[in-house]
This record gives sequence, C-alpha cells and structure tokens, in this order.
Amino acid sequence: PYLSTCLFVLGLLSGIAPLVLFIAIRGLIDTHFTLSATGSVHMDDMTPWFTLVMVVAVIEALVVLAKKKVASGLSASADSEITTKVLRKANQLDIAYFENRGNQEEIGQVQSHISGRLVTLVEKSADIFSALIQVFTLTSILVLIEPLVLPLVIPLFIPYMFFQLNLTKHKLIH
Repeated sequence: PYLSTCLFVLGLLSGIAPLVLFIAIRGLIDTHFTLSATGSVHMDDMTPWFTLVMVVAVIEALVVLAKKKVASGLSASADSEITTKVLRKANQLDIAYFENRGNQEEIGQVQSHISGRLVTLVEKSADIFSALIQVFTLTSILVLIEPLVLPLVIPLFIPYMFFQLNLTKHKLIH
C-alpha cells in the first residue's frame, strides 16, 4: 500500500505541474508588462518567476524518475508477496493436484506473471488520476479566464474521457 500511495502522490505532483507552470508564466508576463509600463525592466524583478519555472521543471523530471523507481519497487514487492502466497498454497496441496491435466490451466495462469499485471493496473490508475487532475486544474484556469468556456468544455470532456479509457484498456490488453 505504501508504494501504491507513493505512485498516486507522484501522480498528484505530475497533475498539478501544468497549473504551477501556468501561474509562473502568468507571473512573468504580468511582471514584464508592469515593469514595461514604468520604463524600468530589471531581470531581478522576474527572478522569482524564473526560479519557480526551473524548480517545477526539475520536480517534473524527478517525478518521472521516481515513478519508475517506485513502480520497480512495487513490482518486486508484489512478486515477493504473490510468490510467497502461491508457494504456501502449493505446499498444502497434494502431488496428485499438480499431475491432474484439469489443473494445468490454473498452474499456467499462476506462472503468467500476475504481479506485472497488478503493477500495470496501479500505474495506469495513477496515470488516470494525474490526467484527471490536469484536466480539472486546466479547466478551472480556463473558466477563471473565460467563464463561457465551461459550457464547451463539459461536452468535449466526456468523449475525451471515453477515448482515454478505451486507449488505456487497449494498452492493457496488448
């Protein structure tokens, strides 16, 4: 659960990054126009905004690396846990169970790297969570800028969501 939670927290960070970048770029533009109106444009006045952009860029890069590391740890943890449970269950079964042809399909499914599917499910769920946060935050910004965008965004969001779900389902199958 700890590593799964980490993936979702990283997804949250990834999801709010566009919002923070928007705020930083908006701050840069506003600062530049305010200073241009006074006739004294100094880079020192825009340094905090440039710093924020750089910090967000570094955090985004680190989030990508951390997602890979956490997913790897989650895969190893799930492998260990599932293997332990399978071996405990196998220890309780009679030898005849393994020789029965009817049980060969079940044994084949156990050997088909179930933990990889589980980790993929958690990763894709975290990606969907991140995408939903991005859509929500960016839509909120658009509504703040132009309230008439909301009646257009909602009808467009529903087909986009179905497209993303079908795309995710297709990736999971193949």
